[in-house]
This record gives sequence, structure tokens and C-alpha cells, in this order.
Amino acid sequence: MHAADFTRPGSIAFRDDATAPDPAPGEVVIAVRACGICGSDLHMFRDGSYRDKLVRATAEGYSVPGHEFAGTIDAVGTDVEGWRVGERVVGVTAMGGGMADKVAVPVNPFQLVRIPDAVDFELAATTEPLADGLQMVRKATIGEGENVVVFGVGIIGLGVIQAIHARGLAPARIIAVDVHAARLGKALEVGATHAVNARDGDVFAAVAAITGTEEGYAGVSARIGVVFDCAGYIKHMQGPPPLETATKAR
Repeated sequence: MHAADFTRPGSIAFRDDATAPDPAPGEVVIAVRACGICGSDLHMFRDGSYRDKLVRATAEGYSVPGHEFAGTIDAVGTDVEGWRVGERVVGVTAMGGGMADKVAVPVNPFQLVRIPDAVDFELAATTEPLADGLQMVRKATIGEGENVVVFGVGIIGLGVIQAIHARGLAPARIIAVDVHAARLGKALEVGATHAVNARDGDVFAAVAAITGTEEGYAGVSARIGVVFDCAGYIKHMQGPPPLETATKAR
């Protein structure tokens, strides 16, 4: 089968002689139609970070990345019930293997899910990061008319914004914060009401100018009900990092 082989930082070789997996008991093999590139995959590509957790070895010793993908069931292992060859599915693996023609996946509700015929494979491959955003919104308590800030509008932050609308919540404002104009533009496209570029100046001041301020337990704060940190660290952000800024804004 064809497979991507992460050989060293900055280098991926494409192989055409990799051995396809057979399903172990309790597994299915998926014929991959689309595979996502996670942020962790990018870190590994740049400097080798977490390589031991992000690739799966083939019989030839190739190191295959890719842990969020979609395709059709190609083979079913023993002890597997309720699944059949040809079904359209999303798969998630604890390690890699998805950047190949075929990958084995355990059968459980967390790693194998059917997808409707109306959802194409490319969109289905984003299910795992979208689930992250949806779970964050489920855990948050967003009241009607509150202001919400989303730090970092990569795929997870964009998923948060979409999940807020999909769940029928009604915040007064959804403020997206990032350093990439294209991401901020996409955030506005999917439902953010305001965009703040963290390169341009003090993020707290920019957010407070949108929401107004009030006296909080630690002094003046912005009128923010909920903050989602989908960045952790924004390299080119002026002032304190997102978590510190979020504490002040909240």
C-alpha cells in the first residue's frame, strides 16, 4: 500500500511498498479517503516532538503519521459485531497510521463512528477537533446576552464558535482573538461578531473597548462571561499570554 513515512524533521517520504494491516480481534481496517493534519503533527514535522506517540510503524519500519481520518471499512476482525465492509466511518487512533491507504482501528464509541452519506470524507476527517470545540461549549455556561472571547481561532477555536451557534446559544458578542488575519476573517465568517488581532496592541484594551469595563474582584475587568483558550500561547501576541489576559478580562 501507499504510505507517508516521517523520516526526520522536515522530511516525509512517500512509499508504495508498505504492508497493509490485518485487523486484530476487536478491530476494523479502514480504507482511508481523507486524513487530517493535527497541530501536533506539524510540531513533529518541524522538530520531531512526540514522534513516539504520533506515528505507527509498518512491517517495513516506516513511521506513518495521521490520527484523525475518514474512509470506508475494508476488513472486519474477529469478535466485531454490528459493523460491515463498505460502511462510511470516521476513525481516530491513539497513534498514527492514517496517512496510508489503510489503517487498523479498535471498535469502540470513541475511535470509530459512522458518518451520514451527506457528509463528505474531507469534512468528516475534522470530526475529532470539532468534537473538542463542542465539548468545550458543553462544559461552559454561556448565559443569554453574555460576552464570549475565543483565544485562538484555528480549527478548534472555529469549532467553538460554530458549536455556540449550533446549540442555539445567544451571547451578546463572540470576540475572536488571533494573530492571523485569515483566521480572524474565517472566524467572522462562521459567526464571531468581532475580531481582535493580537499583533496590533494590548488585547485586554481592545476587548474592553468592545465590551466595556466593570469593577471585578481584582480591579477593572472587561464585561466577559466566558473565555475559551484554544491557543495556550500566541507567539506574536503583545502583552501577557492568553491565560493571564483571560483572567484579567474575566
